[in-house]
Amino acid sequence: MSSNVSIKLTGAVLRLPVLAKGSIQLAWTALPGAQYQAQSKTNLTQTNWSNLSSVITATMNPMTFSNNIGPDPQRFYRVVLLP
Repeated sequence: MSSNVSIKLTGAVLRLPVLAKGSIQLAWTALPGAQYQAQSKTNLTQTNWSNLSSVITATMNPMTFSNNIGPDPQRFYRVVLLP
């Protein structure tokens, strides 16, 4: 199975995603106390992104998030800084 990973992150530096045992781990620079939302979609032509979890409040820098890759042949990820 090949995995295509595309990540968009505004205002932070994303570290190289780690793929292991059917999951992906995203890591990004974060401001402690800031809130982020990890999202994905399987096709970039889709209008909406799906939230992968509840809101993530940064407690350290960098922050990490892991998600099961699932059966999709490709999935696109982003981490959004919430206002």
